[in-house]
Amino acid sequence: MVDLSISGGNLVLHVRGADKLWAFKSSLEIPLAHINEIRADPAIAHGWWHGLRMPGTKIPGVLTAGTFYQDGKRVFWDVHNPENTVVLRVDSAACRQYRERFFPSPETLAF
Repeated sequence: MVDLSISGGNLVLHVRGADKLWAFKSSLEIPLAHINEIRADPAIAHGWWHGLRMPGTKIPGVLTAGTFYQDGKRVFWDVHNPENTVVLRVDSAACRQYRERFFPSPETLAF
């Protein structure tokens, strides 16, 4: 699970609980000016191929969390229920670390 906050012009994603262990990450910061798109997209999480885990955890039908390389891009996932998947697409030049982020709970987008 991920909590969102805005601090100093950045969107901060705080990975909660055991997901820190599964995702090998405790937080991500993304400059607000470099977020190109935010959308709900359950279909993207229903697929079986999420890329190569580096490092990450994939338990089919249960959890996808951590860093994956997919279609030549570095992608961060933290999804338990594909129906609640939200995608953040960011400007790759500004955010060298990750091109997309996938996380649950569209209701957390109500800042």
